[in-house]
Amino acid sequence: MEQAEFLKTVRKSLTDAQARAAARIETLEGDAKKALGDLVERGRHSQKDIADRLQKIAQSGIIQQKVRPAAEEAFKKVGGPDYRARMDKMGQELGGRVRELQHRAAEYVGASSRQQVLSLAGELRKLGEKMEKLATKEEQAAEKAPAPTEVH
Repeated sequence: MEQAEFLKTVRKSLTDAQARAAARIETLEGDAKKALGDLVERGRHSQKDIADRLQKIAQSGIIQQKVRPAAEEAFKKVGGPDYRARMDKMGQELGGRVRELQHRAAEYVGASSRQQVLSLAGELRKLGEKMEKLATKEEQAAEKAPAPTEVH
């Protein structure tokens, strides 16, 4: 009988511990939901505040009055008459460098280039067509072949 009582006591204490843990988890989940709701509300409020401030700045005309002329003056100083041509040339050089880095990275990783993938896809398509032709020829040959006769 002592063993049965002991097992009963152990079950009860485990059940009680499980109930306390479930209650604690429920409390923690409630607190987490509340905190998350508060953070979401603060984010919405901040977003609205930022949008309001940006609208006020845009309406004030400070960008057109001060920032734009300063930027145009800086472009004139830096740019000069051939500014556009120099920017195009720099863009082309930068694009070339980026493509070179992509190529190096692809070689380092062992990745195939787009051109290689397209070439392989074309080869696979051709092989598939050849396989279909061979299968069709075999089917036609099987249809034309005379039926085997049984010899007793």
